[in-house]
Amino acid sequence: MKKRKVLAVLVALLIVVGAGVYTYARYITSKAGSGDVEVAKWTATVKQGGTAVTDNFTLNLTLSENAYVANGKIAPDRSATATLVVDLTGTEVATDIEVDLSDVTGLPTGMTISGVTANGTAMTNNSGVYSTTIDLNAGKTAISSNTVTLVVTATWDNASDANNANDTGFGDGTNDADWTLQIPVTVTAKQHIGA
Repeated sequence: MKKRKVLAVLVALLIVVGAGVYTYARYITSKAGSGDVEVAKWTATVKQGGTAVTDNFTLNLTLSENAYVANGKIAPDRSATATLVVDLTGTEVATDIEVDLSDVTGLPTGMTISGVTANGTAMTNNSGVYSTTIDLNAGKTAISSNTVTLVVTATWDNASDANNANDTGFGDGTNDADWTLQIPVTVTAKQHIGA
């Protein structure tokens, strides 16, 4: 009788130990599938005069009318304007546009970048980097306006006689050996990130 009791205890221990080693079947459901989503289109081309520009392009400037200054030249009381277009035709994401004029240096006293606009609206200026966001149209299918016209204006104000000596230095070559002012610009279009 004693043998049977010991055997029963051993069998019970084996069952307990075995329960820790083996797993039992459980109810489980598993399904596999996939979903398709189209990638939003991105197309942004910077153009000048209808032609796409490449790196190191030459910014074409148009001078304001002034009968007292030679054609093609800038002097106090004249402004220069450049027009660029960012073509977003077919773009399906809101787009941030930046016009970086922060490297413009060495301008005569009184000459400033007097404004940068996108489709006639002033862009936000942050230390010479002008920016704006072009949103999707109400239906959220694509950019509502296919092109964004950027206008950069540099104005040489004749604001004070105190500037005369400096202005003369640019005109006679003292301040600028080749008598040419350069206005470097970088235009960047990138996807607007936000919810």
